[in-house]
Amino acid sequence: ARAYYQEALDHSDLLERPLLCVTKNNLAILDLVDGRIEEAERGFREVMGVYQELGDASGEGKEHLNLGIVAFMKGAFGEAQQHYAAALAGARSLKDVDSEAMALYYLGDLLRAQGKLAAAKNRLWEATHLMRRTGKPDEQADTLATLAECIARTGDLREAERLLNEA
Repeated sequence: ARAYYQEALDHSDLLERPLLCVTKNNLAILDLVDGRIEEAERGFREVMGVYQELGDASGEGKEHLNLGIVAFMKGAFGEAQQHYAAALAGARSLKDVDSEAMALYYLGDLLRAQGKLAAAKNRLWEATHLMRRTGKPDEQADTLATLAECIARTGDLREAERLLNEA
């Protein structure tokens, strides 16, 4: 996949800017998967700049999610929260329910990782509600499982088990 994306970039003079963004974004995702966090962050920031220049609020929101993931991986929870909150605000302004659900999931997961279980449960319940309407099955399952962990950690094992079964 990397070779194909790199080949597309090598011929970037033939690509329109939105397609160039997708190509660079996908290369940054591969960097992230390969553990090259700094390279991924650079790529996501570059793509974010192009989306901002183009006035593409939807693309900008998706890059906020990606940059939030990078910050989370680096342990920069405050920065991750800022990116996820920006993605959530953008999704709500665009009435993009799928992106709103993902931003809520990532906010909930971040709060869970910080041990802020009550706040995490609230965000994850919101995400679950939206994903039940529009989300992909794997995203719904991940959200339910993360919510189940929060609920189990607060002592409601029966509800946690029910959510895991649903997941």
